[in-house]
Amino acid sequence: MEDRAAQPITVILDLISQFTGGRGGIDHNIVQFGLAGIMWGLLLTVAWSRRRQAEGARERLLIWGFALGLARELMMISMAFLQALGIIHHDDLHVVFPPLEHALSNMAFMVVAAAFLSFLLGRQERFRRFLLGSLAAVAICYLATFWWWAGHITADPSSKFGQTWCDWLFRINASLWLIYPPLVLMRETSGWLRNLVVTALSFFFLHEFLKIPDMALGEVYEGVFAPIRHGLYLSGVFLLGGVYLREMNELRRRAELELRTQKNLLQTIIDAIPAPIFFKDRQGVYLGCNDAFARHIGYSREKIVGHTAFDVAPAEKARVYHEADLALLREGAVQVYETAVEAADGRQSTVLFHKSVFADPDGQPGGIVGTMIDISDRKRAELDMRRMAFSDAITGLANRALLLDRLEHDLATARRESHQVGLLFMDIDRFKDINDTYGHAVGDQLLQMVAERLKPTIRQSDTLGRFGGDEFILVLSCIKSQREAVMVAEKILELMKTPFHLQDRQVVVGFSIGIAMFPEDGGQPETLLKHADMAMYAAKQGGRNMHHFFSEEMNRRARKRHELEVSLRQAMATEELFLVYQPQYDLGSGRMSGVEALLRWRHPAKGLIPPSLFIPLAEDTGLIQTLGRWVLRSACAQAALWQQAGYPALRMCVNLSGVQLRQGDLLEMVDQALEETGLRPKDLELELTESVLMESAEANIGTLTELKRRGIHLAIDDFGTGYSSLSYLKHFPVDRIKIDRSFISDLPDNQDDAAIVETIIGMARSLKLKLVAEGVETKEQLEFLRLHNCLEMQGFYFAAPMPAAEIEKLLARGARCAVRTLSTG
Repeated sequence: MEDRAAQPITVILDLISQFTGGRGGIDHNIVQFGLAGIMWGLLLTVAWSRRRQAEGARERLLIWGFALGLARELMMISMAFLQALGIIHHDDLHVVFPPLEHALSNMAFMVVAAAFLSFLLGRQERFRRFLLGSLAAVAICYLATFWWWAGHITADPSSKFGQTWCDWLFRINASLWLIYPPLVLMRETSGWLRNLVVTALSFFFLHEFLKIPDMALGEVYEGVFAPIRHGLYLSGVFLLGGVYLREMNELRRRAELELRTQKNLLQTIIDAIPAPIFFKDRQGVYLGCNDAFARHIGYSREKIVGHTAFDVAPAEKARVYHEADLALLREGAVQVYETAVEAADGRQSTVLFHKSVFADPDGQPGGIVGTMIDISDRKRAELDMRRMAFSDAITGLANRALLLDRLEHDLATARRESHQVGLLFMDIDRFKDINDTYGHAVGDQLLQMVAERLKPTIRQSDTLGRFGGDEFILVLSCIKSQREAVMVAEKILELMKTPFHLQDRQVVVGFSIGIAMFPEDGGQPETLLKHADMAMYAAKQGGRNMHHFFSEEMNRRARKRHELEVSLRQAMATEELFLVYQPQYDLGSGRMSGVEALLRWRHPAKGLIPPSLFIPLAEDTGLIQTLGRWVLRSACAQAALWQQAGYPALRMCVNLSGVQLRQGDLLEMVDQALEETGLRPKDLELELTESVLMESAEANIGTLTELKRRGIHLAIDDFGTGYSSLSYLKHFPVDRIKIDRSFISDLPDNQDDAAIVETIIGMARSLKLKLVAEGVETKEQLEFLRLHNCLEMQGFYFAAPMPAAEIEKLLARGARCAVRTLSTG
């Protein structure tokens, strides 16, 4: 009965034994060694080919593991052949062979297990600890075996390893280390790859573990355990091969899918780019292009890809493209050039090629990628621009570029032939007012009419041009003296006296002309232009509608003005600027009614610099915007501080310049200053001169109305010194008129001034405006003004401009009007 039960098991073991190569030692297992060696070799070959892939670190580790496994099988096959040939006896194999075979197989198992641990877990430290620990344990077993072997060989040279405790050490050690990776992977990962790896590693574990009872029981289970162990080992190697090859196939499939996805994405992206894009290989065969390229040359993508330029372009042009491509492949870098392109329908265009070389996987030039930019419209525009390059678009005169070129040429000729050149820099007076009043179209019409009127004044050798804006330049070549330049300038001024007819209007314009002479006023075009410009501004300052020669004194003043501008910019940053306040008194109440904030500048080297010097400079340079904003905010802040200290509310008077009024952010600046300081609008008075108000009266009325709507007081400063129109004045929403000090200084003796002051007072009374008289310095002036019912005054008779602290002392004493003798204290 027992024999019949054992027969099926024996049959199964025989089948396993035949598959694995036998039940015994080396001489019986040659088939197993061969099959395992083939699989280890195949795995090594595949790992070697993938060492540069993205997961190359894992592959390099697997190369070592597969190499150790292959080495073990090759050694086993070699020993089997040596034994078969009779070179080595079977008993001699047990002298040194088992420890080496154990070490190689154990190290192969450990390295492979570590590689898959790192790959599946993604944690480097754990697999490193496992690898170092397992290999160290193998090394210890190997050294312990040879320590034992050395002792026994010394005692008995005929002894051999056999089934000793050293074999147990190897098997138990390997079993313990090989059970760790499957347990970790089962607990922390999932998926088909995990399952197959765990199965393969479990087979390796069982291959080592089942040797332990075999060693303990000797020959009893030789026929049972040996075939199973060999079968498990071979199955593990083949299963590992299947895992690795399937994983490689899966990765290749994913890579191909990702490549197709990226290729489709790339094609979609480049198709979305409106600029034509193409790429070729080293032989000039198109590898791809976008829709814009196909549309531009008039061929379908199928006709382009896989073909060369000779298939899609005329031979002559294709030769140009091909030679350029070869040069780029030789030289590398980037290639940019213009060339003509002919489409399939014969349409011609000019394009700008941008090409560069891309590298293949080996780092060698793989081909060319390029873009085409159609510059046909630009080329046509350049032709138009070249035609227009030297003429002004509005007047048809020479433009700035031609003027400078002609001036350079005339100066060179004058140096050779020793004669003079005159440069007239002309500017239309108050051209901005015409533009603002009638519009830019009328302004352009005026420029054209001025140009037509100037043309007859020039000789064939002279150059007349528009320099920009309303500025005209006349270059007088080959003149003998300044008198010739004067004659031309006077002729031009005379011509301008005739009115221009602009849209049913007659407009009279003046010309300010600055004259610079070569060689007296400069030898270079830039110098002459600068000096003529300075002379033109001198003509404007001298009254406009006149001509003025450049002088060295003018240059000296310009340098001094520039130095002052630099110092003023520094002063704004170094707190050299400060405010003083001059009281205004109401004789009716006998108290201080307000203060006027006045800006002062104490230069560290030059001392106090008069406002009459630096305020106009600030207006010309644009610094007045920053200065005005600071003055307004500082004055409002000081008035608010006095109120917070419990002093009676005073009217804070702040001067505005014409530049500030013309800027679009005046209302915003005032609102911001009041909001930040907390001053009430009714405690602020803004002062503007009547000449500033009249510059753009219509626009100014709107701005002043907005300020008045906020509750801010408005005053006309220096009244009577400028040109004003009563018809406009009655529409300005002002509260107060300040009589200029020039009319007060000679009162009451000067009858003309007295009459003017009486007229101003009467006009103000009629318009129901309040009055303030500036510059009151004597008792007689005070009595005259009080007699004529002007009761609000300011001036040195009452108090000089003083710091805020001095104002506070006056406020602390009640701010009474102390009528006294003239004092500057």
